[in-house]
Parts: sequence; structure tokens; C-alpha cells
Amino acid sequence: MKERPPGNALASFHVRFPQRARVTVEEVALAPARSISQIARALAFAHKIEGMIRAGEVKDWADAARLAGVTRARMTQFANLLLLAPSIQVQLLDIPAFSGTSHLTERRLRKLTSFPCWARQLELSKTLLGDIHGE
Repeated sequence: MKERPPGNALASFHVRFPQRARVTVEEVALAPARSISQIARALAFAHKIEGMIRAGEVKDWADAARLAGVTRARMTQFANLLLLAPSIQVQLLDIPAFSGTSHLTERRLRKLTSFPCWARQLELSKTLLGDIHGE
């Protein structure tokens, strides 16, 4: 065994890990895989940040932007999704990722968030969301 310089210690350990239970495919009932659209992710992210602010976990949207590593302007875009009418938000959360809705982007939804009246938002959303749900 080689000699170690003074101040350096050498220790050896024997570690045992418990055996994992083996799981067969029959034992696990998997839910069908469902992709989530980028719009739904952005909206869910906005709701998560709003909840963290209310709970006092983050100070404000600017603080959340720093933690998330995005600009304050981008965080404002996420926050503005919360200004959409609740029924529009529900529709957005229900859109599958690959439902032929590539034309529906967060940028196009920004136009809706500029209207404070939910009734007006609903009117304008029919052109954006109507063809998605077969209306």
C-alpha cells in the first residue's frame, strides 16, 4: 500500500443497496400517453407562478423571471395568459399537442389578452379556437 502524505486520510466503506422489487408489465397500468401543447404548458406555468406568488414562495413576477431564467418581458407574456376568459383557458388546456393547431400560438393569443371584456374575448376566440373543437 502506498504511503499517503500527512493530512490526507483514506477510508473504505462497504455499501449495500436494498434489492428493488421487480415489476412486470402486467402489474403496472399505464395511462395513455398524451402530449401537452405549448400553449397549455405556458398557461399552466403562469398559474403555477401565480400560486407561488400568492403563497409567498416568490416575491413577484420579476422575481419569478429571475428564478426561471427568462426576461421580465417574457414573464409578462406568461402572466397575460391569465387575463383570458376562464372558458378560453379551459379550451387551451384541453388542446392536444399535435391536433393540427400549429397555427395557434401564444403570440396570436396576445391579441385576445388586450381585450379586458371576456365576452369580447369569447367572440374573437371563435376564429382561433372554433376549428379546433369542430365548431
